[in-house]
Amino acid sequence: MWESSEKVLEKLSAMKEDEIFYKTYYEARKSPLELKKFLAGLDPGDVKKRHLIVPEISPDLIPHVMDDQEYFDKNDRQSVFFSKHNRYTPAFLHKHVFFEVVYVLSGRCVQAIGLDTHPFCEGDFIFISPGTFHTMEVFDDNSIIINILLRRSTFRDMFTPLTYGNDLLSEFFSSGLYSSSQFQYMAFHSGKDMFLRNELLNMCAEWMEPDRYTDQILVGILTMVFAFLMRNYAGTLETSVSYHTNVPDDFLIMNYMQENLKDISLADVAKHFNFSVSYCSRLIKASTGVSFNEWKRTLRLRRAEHLLLSSNYTIAQISDFVGYANPESFIRIFKKEFHLSPTEYRKNKNRTLYLERVGKVGE
Repeated sequence: MWESSEKVLEKLSAMKEDEIFYKTYYEARKSPLELKKFLAGLDPGDVKKRHLIVPEISPDLIPHVMDDQEYFDKNDRQSVFFSKHNRYTPAFLHKHVFFEVVYVLSGRCVQAIGLDTHPFCEGDFIFISPGTFHTMEVFDDNSIIINILLRRSTFRDMFTPLTYGNDLLSEFFSSGLYSSSQFQYMAFHSGKDMFLRNELLNMCAEWMEPDRYTDQILVGILTMVFAFLMRNYAGTLETSVSYHTNVPDDFLIMNYMQENLKDISLADVAKHFNFSVSYCSRLIKASTGVSFNEWKRTLRLRRAEHLLLSSNYTIAQISDFVGYANPESFIRIFKKEFHLSPTEYRKNKNRTLYLERVGKVGE
């Protein structure tokens, strides 16, 4: 018998040890002095042992590419992996070989998917295709975000019947399973639908107290939930398309750009990977759908936006951090994108208004 919804919510709401660490880290990053003190007090060995994401200490621990083996034992028949996203985890660019379904149980989250930033709120289901670059931000105490990971084979078994239609849903499932030209994500907005909420809580309860039937039960409930979503919320569907290359170097290049954003050039990237400039340019275009300069600009503005809302760094410092030697140039480019100056944008301390602003930017 499953625990009551109230008990499950109580467990999900509790701040875990890693979340407490990340919240302290998040607060420290608002000030250069506090961040320096925080990092000086860390034990690098403990950070590595706990697999904590602290780029300043252990950039090698950041899981940029996630495969089945990290979550599914190859000798096990497990099909589904559940977890709660740790609040305050630093946003990091990553992709995975499996399908991910994100459910916003309460509160909100922000996901950068491809070139765009998307706000999601309570009741949203987000399907993220394999090979899609994305980040996740959950920076408040009250949001609970559930991650559901599905093996490709499980996803195929559950959704193959849906690939035979002629609508957007069938296109999403077909492209995600069988082609290199794929939808990056698909989202349903179910609002405060209590049936879906209760079924997700039942799945969480099942995951918390597993036995040998748990995997079969989870697959069964998920199949019902997804069918219910498509029957009742197809009208809320939003999605985006991306064209990905199958060359494995694409992610390494994207990550290298992000880590060297301040002064990166296309020639630098090509030299680092021993590619010709023209080949490197084509590879970036194939992976992101835009040119090197446009992708670099997007990454810079995304990082600047985060620093404005999560730190006390000056506009001049942020401009320098993201690669603009002239603050006036940074202010002009930022205002063109967000229709507000960096200072005006920062004054908006209300997270809800921020999410609405992000939604307008992503349109």
